[in-house]
Amino acid sequence: MSAKSLTKFVILTRGRTGSTAIVDETNQHQDISCKQEVFVSLRVTPLYALYQKYGTSFEEYGFNEEWFPIFALWLKQFKKSRLLSKVNFLKKIYNPLNIRRVNRYLDELENHGVNLGCEVLGFKLLEHQVAEIPGFIALLKQRNYKVIYLERKNVVRQVLSGVIANKRKKFNAKNYQSDGQLYELDLNNFKSLIEGELHAIRSQKKMVEGNGFDSLLINYEDFLNNRPEFFKEIFEFLGVDNVLPEGSDFSIMIPNVKDVVKNYDEFYACIEGMGMREYIES
Repeated sequence: MSAKSLTKFVILTRGRTGSTAIVDETNQHQDISCKQEVFVSLRVTPLYALYQKYGTSFEEYGFNEEWFPIFALWLKQFKKSRLLSKVNFLKKIYNPLNIRRVNRYLDELENHGVNLGCEVLGFKLLEHQVAEIPGFIALLKQRNYKVIYLERKNVVRQVLSGVIANKRKKFNAKNYQSDGQLYELDLNNFKSLIEGELHAIRSQKKMVEGNGFDSLLINYEDFLNNRPEFFKEIFEFLGVDNVLPEGSDFSIMIPNVKDVVKNYDEFYACIEGMGMREYIES
């Protein structure tokens, strides 16, 4: 198989939608290579310590053949990569060098998928990562990427998960065990976060539709409640056999809202006043 015949896709989403576990399970399919965030900042990943120790001698990192460097790490091979190191610069100035580097990175990433013997290659993409590289969406469209848009219908739980993760400074974990700590929530800020989240989701959906992507809409709740049907829909969309993957080790970080919210009664009243009580109780 050549890179031209490879089926390519992104799982486009926002934070706290269960995407880490979903990508982990999708990647188990024998015909699919599905990466986590490849456009994440290097400094927020464990890779940064390896880079400081080994530089761009990637063979020293100790990963298996399925591993491929994230974009920010891959860029370190080029002396002029500092042009892409500042997010504010990327947001303000369209630099053709930037998009050419992204294009070349995708060439190499797709060839990596072909070398693995995969029929399908994908990766997770968050909204802010799209905004940081001007022209990125047009490039994905040009390269015939499909879009799987993942949302979390329970926006209250989604926002709460983000708030608590920031307070804990822990965003994902396998076999997670809570420390039992309770957190006081700023309710006015929480309401604003929900409104902002709903607006951002609407905008992302319009972006996907407006750019004419071959797309599929999925949600986290179906992943939790009906995994066989959830993955059947994904695998049919990607054109591979429907083989249910094993469950991921990545944990649900907040099983019960009462276990993390210190001012729970006030929180409940606030959400009830927004007409979203069912999102707390479900």
